[in-house]
Amino acid sequence: MPGTELANRTPEGSACCGFGGGVRVNYPSESLSVASDRYRAAREMGCDVIVTNCGGCMQNLIEAGENENVRENIKIFDLTEYLALACGVKTDREDRKMIEIVNRAYSSCVSGYKKPYFS
Repeated sequence: MPGTELANRTPEGSACCGFGGGVRVNYPSESLSVASDRYRAAREMGCDVIVTNCGGCMQNLIEAGENENVRENIKIFDLTEYLALACGVKTDREDRKMIEIVNRAYSSCVSGYKKPYFS
């Protein structure tokens, strides 16, 4: 895509965001801590955008970004959304609302789930 430069060109350089395998629902704070590490690594590479094709990664990385004390956050996009934007299609998002709804759903469906505390 014109104007896009890949910071991580190979799957071998990829790293888990900490969401998958039941980690988020069983260890929410630890999951968010891993996502924060990935977020900071992307920032250190000079990235201003992270594109993922996983809804769990998107949630975890958005939430991790909200916990970072930086002036300008890295934007997190779903791959389809990023391609749509590149084609001129405007998308509306409410990240905070999505995070609240997802954490509420986890709390109602997963016994003992507590919204992650992250410091």
